[in-house]
Amino acid sequence: MNYLTSLRGIAAFVVVLFHIKHFLINYDFLAPLQPLFSAGYLAVDFFFVLSGFIIAFRYQSHFVNSIHKAEVVDFLCKRIARIYPLHVFVLMLFLLVQLLLLATGREHDSVSYSFESFFFKLFLIDLWTLNDAHWQSWNVPSWTISGEWLAYIAFPFLVFTFIRLSVIVKILAVALMALGLMLSYQSNSCSGIGDCIGELGVFRCLVGFVLGVGVFNARRMVSHWDARVSIVMVVVAVSVLYLNSHFGLENYWAIPSMFALALLGVLGFDSVIHRLLNTKPFVYLGDISYSVYLTHVFVADIMYKLLLRNGEQPSLAFLGGYLVAVILFSVASYHLVEVPARKRLYRMLRPQAGKPKHAAS
Repeated sequence: MNYLTSLRGIAAFVVVLFHIKHFLINYDFLAPLQPLFSAGYLAVDFFFVLSGFIIAFRYQSHFVNSIHKAEVVDFLCKRIARIYPLHVFVLMLFLLVQLLLLATGREHDSVSYSFESFFFKLFLIDLWTLNDAHWQSWNVPSWTISGEWLAYIAFPFLVFTFIRLSVIVKILAVALMALGLMLSYQSNSCSGIGDCIGELGVFRCLVGFVLGVGVFNARRMVSHWDARVSIVMVVVAVSVLYLNSHFGLENYWAIPSMFALALLGVLGFDSVIHRLLNTKPFVYLGDISYSVYLTHVFVADIMYKLLLRNGEQPSLAFLGGYLVAVILFSVASYHLVEVPARKRLYRMLRPQAGKPKHAAS
């Protein structure tokens, strides 16, 4: 299922485009792509759903029959080794910039870069506070990793409980979680799922993750979907998302449930698009997607500070250079930091494993 890795890479790149959308909309020839730029933040909801599916695919069997401390510890060590090294590396880059600004007497944003927020970011608990005090600081995109980390902690216990429910109860439980999230957004007067991150972001992540686990189990229960049924699922999901946008409805009513339905459909048939996504360039983009996602704001911050004067609008050449810089920096951080540090940290956390086949994945 390499195409899923490719989809993750495309989603990460869409997030990058979302963060420069206010510059891209100035160019008329890019107008047809404006809906993609404007809705790019929704890619994180796809991340949550896809993450739940992938984690269930790789690890659910470990916790179906029992929850052993050693299995839980090993699972969490693998997840720490997967997400933590690059997170710390990028956070330290932000810290270095702020220290240099302080040392040279330049302007410093003590609110966005406070010591307290650094602590919450460092330990990936900034989203757990259920307010806006910390997630909007330092490397802002890492708020999603904070939500993911909580989902990982809950995963073994979720699987152990979830697998014992009847099919009807499973469906009702997942549906009620999704409905509860929608009603929470409505009751908080949020204009869309991208709002109220401080208050509801952690629940947004958990519900998306659980939906992804649900997709895995639905696929597992019915291993041979009719391809036509799968295509209909994708068409229905895309149609609902389009109609939701067309009629200006709050998108929390359709997301992430429609992403889950689309993923379930995509898994059930083969197409030219699947084969294209299985090609090496797309799969490699997926491989470096975590680096793309975590480093792109830092790259933008450095380039804006070094190459643009205050208030200057970036040219199209500058924006193109920025996108190239994000890819190049991500390639470097993937090969020099993310992969080697992942393996080393896992071996430090689980020295008794000691064999390459147990390396974090």
